[in-house]
Amino acid sequence: MKKKYNIFKNERLRYEKMDMRKVAREVRMSKWAEILREQQASGQTIQGWCAGNGIDKQQYHYWKRKLRESAIENLTPKAGELALSAPTFTEISVSPQVASSGTITIHMGEAVVEIGDASPATVETILRVLSAR
Repeated sequence: MKKKYNIFKNERLRYEKMDMRKVAREVRMSKWAEILREQQASGQTIQGWCAGNGIDKQQYHYWKRKLRESAIENLTPKAGELALSAPTFTEISVSPQVASSGTITIHMGEAVVEIGDASPATVETILRVLSAR
């Protein structure tokens, strides 16, 4: 008697295993993210904290690297996703009267910056920093 194979069942099991691996990885990542937060909040050195909490220092650094790589991967746009465009700058002209008045107030979104007696280069730098936000 020939053995029957259910191809679809095998495919489904394979996907379920992949999903379980993904879930298990997420659980481990979450656990280690909490461990890293606890160490950072403790104010202790990594070596001292790991020794006091029974954590292997090499494992700590391994998961720190993995979490960093995951964060970078999640920030990097994937193929087919839209990437954020680079900030644009708007050229402004400052009349001599405004420049010599002493104080400039800049409102950009929620940010409010007052600049007193600054060179045009300083004002330009501040505008670039605010535009990058």
